[in-house]
Amino acid sequence: MELTGLALIFLSLWTLLDPRRNYLLDLVDFSEDDPLLRGACHLALITGSVVMIVGFIGCCGTIKKSLCLLITFVICLLILFFADITIACLALFYRNKFVGNRLSVYLTNLTHDRYYRLYWVTPLIDIIQYYFLTSDFDQKLQLMIRESYGFNPAIEYNTKVTALIDKLQFNEQCCGSLDYREWSSSRWRASYWTGIELIQHNPEFGFDIVPSTCCVQLAGATPKNPVARSLARCQHFQASKLWRHQTQQCCGATGPHNYYDSFWYKTNTERGTISFVPQSCCKQMREARTWFIKPVDPMCTSYNYYTSAFNSSVNAQLRRHWFALMD
Repeated sequence: MELTGLALIFLSLWTLLDPRRNYLLDLVDFSEDDPLLRGACHLALITGSVVMIVGFIGCCGTIKKSLCLLITFVICLLILFFADITIACLALFYRNKFVGNRLSVYLTNLTHDRYYRLYWVTPLIDIIQYYFLTSDFDQKLQLMIRESYGFNPAIEYNTKVTALIDKLQFNEQCCGSLDYREWSSSRWRASYWTGIELIQHNPEFGFDIVPSTCCVQLAGATPKNPVARSLARCQHFQASKLWRHQTQQCCGATGPHNYYDSFWYKTNTERGTISFVPQSCCKQMREARTWFIKPVDPMCTSYNYYTSAFNSSVNAQLRRHWFALMD
């Protein structure tokens, strides 16, 4: 029980304190106005502590009362120990599958071969596609960029927003919500430039300044201490993806084309339903949630990949890449 308790404590603290993971808690919190996921982590921390205390009390009570109970308790501890060792080994083994671009490959395989086939894959992919990005979260993120990021750090909310956006841009390798130009109208940008209106209306007059977390980073950089590969090239208003992250919206692992000729696509085609992408790929209405998908355009799943209607109604990621694949 002590080992199980320690495992719960470790995993919950890891999720809460690791900057590469805790920003996801902030994402859900800011998007849903519901700290349930963060609360679950705190609950796991409390549960782990309680399990350790109960295990210690049970062990002491067993020692004092009954040898039979003691042997049973030890056997249970051994079973739990080996189970925890097995789980730890599996966790270490599967962790290597998410190194480099393997996560993208994994999501591509899930999208193409298992979406709508395995009961646990469909809600998982829907949740990923919903959060990156829904129209409601787009609007909230744009507001945070414009009004709160890097402005008046004495306000606690602004400090939290700044840390969240830095972690989001650093870990997801994006810049802004829809476009890097969103930073041109932000309070953070205004604090670095004078005559900001002149610069906004005359892009050639000066560079579009973006936070350092928008830039492609050197090895060893962190969200709190970003080190751009080339800060000067990154800050140029025509910077390429070699120097500055591009905004990526999620439909499939590398793009909507992942669904083409997939199990889900073939199933819909055989029953006469024209659907190129799932509804979770579509831009969502404000009242939509992960468990209640509600597209802005209900017909968005039926638009062909090449049409302008598809491009305006679907969250597309790396469009140029998957268009090239289809040629």
